Amino acid sequence: MSRTDGGAAAGSVTSQNIWMTVITNADGTRRTIISANQLSDQSIRVNRTWNGERWEGNQYVTRKCSNSGALFLLMTLCSRDDIRHKDNTPDSALKFTQWKHILQFLFQPDLFFNIANYSVALRRPSLFPLIHDRWQDATHVVDAAMSGQEDMVMNILQADPSYLLRKAFVKNSVDVEYEVTPLQAAIMATDIQMVEKMRKHFARLTRDLEGNPIDGIAEMHRQIKEIYKASLQRYLSLQKIKIAALESDNIEQIVEIHNQAQENNAFDFSLYIDAILNAPQAELDDAMALINAETPEETQAAIAHAGARRDESNDCRGKPFDQLTLVQKINRFREKLKEHMQHEMIFNSNHILTGLKANDAVWDTLPHNQDQNYHKRSIIFSWLCGEAQRIASEPVKQDIRQGTWYLTEQNEPRTRQLRFNDYDRSNFNIIRNSIVDVSLTGSAAIDGLGYKFAGANACSRGGRPAMEVPRARARFFQNLCRTKTTSFQNLLRRERNQLTAA
Repeated sequence: MSRTDGGAAAGSVTSQNIWMTVITNADGTRRTIISANQLSDQSIRVNRTWNGERWEGNQYVTRKCSNSGALFLLMTLCSRDDIRHKDNTPDSALKFTQWKHILQFLFQPDLFFNIANYSVALRRPSLFPLIHDRWQDATHVVDAAMSGQEDMVMNILQADPSYLLRKAFVKNSVDVEYEVTPLQAAIMATDIQMVEKMRKHFARLTRDLEGNPIDGIAEMHRQIKEIYKASLQRYLSLQKIKIAALESDNIEQIVEIHNQAQENNAFDFSLYIDAILNAPQAELDDAMALINAETPEETQAAIAHAGARRDESNDCRGKPFDQLTLVQKINRFREKLKEHMQHEMIFNSNHILTGLKANDAVWDTLPHNQDQNYHKRSIIFSWLCGEAQRIASEPVKQDIRQGTWYLTEQNEPRTRQLRFNDYDRSNFNIIRNSIVDVSLTGSAAIDGLGYKFAGANACSRGGRPAMEVPRARARFFQNLCRTKTTSFQNLLRRERNQLTAA
């Protein structure tokens, strides 16, 4: 994570702004995200002229990014009624194909569809199905569901609930691609709030895509069972699971067995925690240099000196564990954790919970004279717990950024916060939504190899790393997971009763 001016980023989420952010994936590839929110200080607002400083190279430079001409046309497209006409479009009005060619010329072709879809979904959702008919692509809807873009998804479903029946390919947080519906994407990301809000749109469905009569709520149950059974199939190769769950039609039983399978498949942190606890001071110093790096120059120097990577080098893969340096062992941890998660279809929050519990155990049992400077605790906290959170699904990270203490102890509504909170020790004040999440920005900084502070409590009580409540983090996150589970079970129970009554 990195600190930035919280002024522009803080505040409530709005659907009036459209931001474009280029993100570097873990494998080095790049993609562009269109969102209603500023993901980082390098995001560009594409629905107005933008002025300000951006980090380029080794310095801040002033840039003016004017999309006014292109966006004037795009916003006009969203407000014109003659888009509804096809062959009988008046000569004085631009036809849809003309709009498309103009906008594709002004924008990069691969960005045009995303920006156009997002603009229409947010500003004129009633036009969305009309425009969608021209290119028949539901990818943007499913991707928005996977990435917690609730405003976009709900606007699209309000315009046309039939999108709930469409499938598209989407990648999860560890770069595995699946073909799923928007509901299934939300379930894969464990976004129970979005699932609950989709329910009313399922209730509106009376016809399938071929025009045949359907029961929308029954379709919702069918999709839930389909995704959970597909996920359970993946666990069959990893552990012994009751085959009856795959043959059962009882959705609550399927989900219950699936929850147990995920708990049994939690990643084992013990090997890497022991490596940190037994590391020589020189290797601890190298790891701490990565955590303490403040400037890009310090960061790159620390990376080069210690050999930090998102994965293992080919040379290290051939070495026994005990022949690796501490930083190389943590490199292996990152690779093994991601590989472990790639076998799973629905995000497994037990990886985060297991890491936090292991962290709490170290804080409870490690004698102070064996870690007087808190280096071992900080490395476990930042690089192990932090990595499990960094590669979580986006809706889970939204909760972590907001702070699980606020969500569980204070019963705050979810804000889908895009930045972490900070703690101002000068006046003992929490600064909400003020620190950039580098997993969203594609930052080259070493922060992207974990989090400099990894609290599921997201700085609600402390600084970097927050040491005031070391044993509370696992409890708060566990309470959040239990709340989500209960909420989902209640939803399934209500729908089952409704179907039975019908």
